[in-house]
Amino acid sequence: MNDNTANPFRHQPAMTFANGAHGITLNPPPPQQAGHCMDVWVVCESLRQAEDTLPTKAQVLADARLAQSNRNNVEQEYYRWRRWRSGGISSLSGGVNPADSVFHTGDNNMEKPPKKIPFTNTIYYGPPGTGKTHKISGLLEKYSPPAPANIEEEERIRLWQQKCIEEIAKMEWWKVIAAALFDMDRSAAKREIANHPFIKGKTAIEDKELKHPLMQSALVLHATDNLEGITTKRRNKPTVFTRDTERKWLLTNDARQYCDDVFQLVERYQKGPSADWQPVTPNKLKNYEIVTFHQSYGYEEFVEGLRPVIMEGSEIADDDGDEAGEDSRAEVVHYEIRDGIFKRLCKKARNNPDDDFAIIIDEINRGNISKIFGELITLIEADKREGMENAISVKLPYSGEDFSIPQNIDIIGTMNTADRSLAVLDTALRRRFAFVEMMPDYKVLKDITVDSIKMDELLRRLNERIEVLYDRDHMIGHAYFIPLRDQPTPEHLEQIFQQRIIPLLQEYFFDDWEKIRLVLGDNQKAKEEHQFIKCEENTAGEAKRLFGDKHPLGDYGIKQRYVINKNAFREIEAYLGIYQPSAAQAGNT
Repeated sequence: MNDNTANPFRHQPAMTFANGAHGITLNPPPPQQAGHCMDVWVVCESLRQAEDTLPTKAQVLADARLAQSNRNNVEQEYYRWRRWRSGGISSLSGGVNPADSVFHTGDNNMEKPPKKIPFTNTIYYGPPGTGKTHKISGLLEKYSPPAPANIEEEERIRLWQQKCIEEIAKMEWWKVIAAALFDMDRSAAKREIANHPFIKGKTAIEDKELKHPLMQSALVLHATDNLEGITTKRRNKPTVFTRDTERKWLLTNDARQYCDDVFQLVERYQKGPSADWQPVTPNKLKNYEIVTFHQSYGYEEFVEGLRPVIMEGSEIADDDGDEAGEDSRAEVVHYEIRDGIFKRLCKKARNNPDDDFAIIIDEINRGNISKIFGELITLIEADKREGMENAISVKLPYSGEDFSIPQNIDIIGTMNTADRSLAVLDTALRRRFAFVEMMPDYKVLKDITVDSIKMDELLRRLNERIEVLYDRDHMIGHAYFIPLRDQPTPEHLEQIFQQRIIPLLQEYFFDDWEKIRLVLGDNQKAKEEHQFIKCEENTAGEAKRLFGDKHPLGDYGIKQRYVINKNAFREIEAYLGIYQPSAAQAGNT
């Protein structure tokens, strides 16, 4: 760090910028604090005064570039400022506090970087249709930073090779194996061939569940006759493989005439991209993963676990052993440790500490949290992350690796409060997350009218009745009616009610039709044709028609039955009667 004592006015450009950008009048730092690096002090002083906002690190670093400040110093001071805002250190009022500063005074040594607190554990919960998924879609922008405009040469070559591998992997199996041997330019044991990038690329295309290809079949079927140790007699044309005295596989001398197309691809792969070749890359990076919890989802999918891998019996044996016949190629299952989706994302976040990452868990309460998170339930706490004061790591049970969770990864969940199939949410999960309630927003329906039906008033009245008859966790969300904004027709409203609202109410009230009638206001509608659910009396004659004269039903004839009145869904007055029964009746006079 530069000592600015000799030039106390070096921070002037930064002061000028801060005054113009933030509209804040700054005084120069006290002379005794000149060793704190003036330019850093000035930029961060402006940020300290912005009490109502929390700028991102990218914004701060952009300020630093304009103010001719040192990026590393500004970044360190920024995190200290965030610690102050979160209560991690004492007040910063009155300028830089030497006791709290990340910089030593009087020398050029920097203390250990401050601990960051830029992550959140949040669950958005509420009834169905209240915009939880829409909320998550909006949050994803934070985790989709712009892709780099200029790709480094090493990455450009990697993308070129990946493109070539994808083209080669589309070929037949025997050609892909030939390509691998051509690229190695030597004889190779079967295990070496199996580990070649071309073979792995082919496997990824053909079997997403990591099933090992039966390479022995392709090698033997396209091999020359009378090979030592190979008893299988059947062959397919062309024969392009043979074995050497060490029983390793290699190409025949005439292999090129059968494999010229794939060999040309290999040569392109080896040569590398031309100087003007640029890969097609996305405009934004994807620094998030989305997963849906369910009752059978487990630790193995989320963190790590054993996965079955199907291999040939000969693959597990010595690569140079004899092939006794077709029976030796029987499939054998063995198990490999595979990283789960959360562990993979943590590795990516750890390798990119300047970016924000997130794991999005839809229906988080549908899973067995203790089973899925396991020992990681402790690691997600704010003060247990990497670099925090109480940071801890655990040894994973399958791999034996020490594992901790980086600070720059957010855990965001959604929870449908109306799902009655769920058990009580895990207490350990509750105290490690912030909860944000998502309830019906009637304002978004304010401008939606179908003929004379006001959708905000209709939904509000439905939910007021549901809250009394059931509870507020089972209200109906505004999202069910959002499609009416683009198509505000009676036919569309009819479709929404018949296919979405009525079935939802049936589920809520366990087919208690009288309560459903109360929710829809059918009991207040004077005319039966405006009632969505009609109530009919069963007469004694109806019982006799169904069961004959001798039946033990007694007073069956006085019982009621309920019928969905499909014609009512086409009547404007039926919908008006939900929230304004008098208006519906007036419309029929």
